[in-house]
Amino acid sequence: FGEPIYSKSVGRGHFHPIPKVDSAILTIKNINRDHFIGVYTALFFEILHLGLGKKRKQLLANLTEKFKRDDLETVFTELDLSLTIRGEDVSLNNWLLLTKKLSTL
Repeated sequence: FGEPIYSKSVGRGHFHPIPKVDSAILTIKNINRDHFIGVYTALFFEILHLGLGKKRKQLLANLTEKFKRDDLETVFTELDLSLTIRGEDVSLNNWLLLTKKLSTL
């Protein structure tokens, strides 16, 4: 219920067994349920999970698992989101707006 901010990387050598990739430490700022007034929390987390679930994929492609591509393109345009944006580049505010718009489809 806040905004994640990248803090720093943690090398894979700090874990056992050693993973194939490095990890990251995130700081959560602006923790507040008020961000979610008027937003269906379950749908928000479902959309977030879809949007971030596949690494290095564009958000639009990830969300087509649940929504029609034409509808998504319309919503992205209304929110001034690039059709090629990746989930990790979407702000908390835009995730909330996206959820509100998609909840009406």
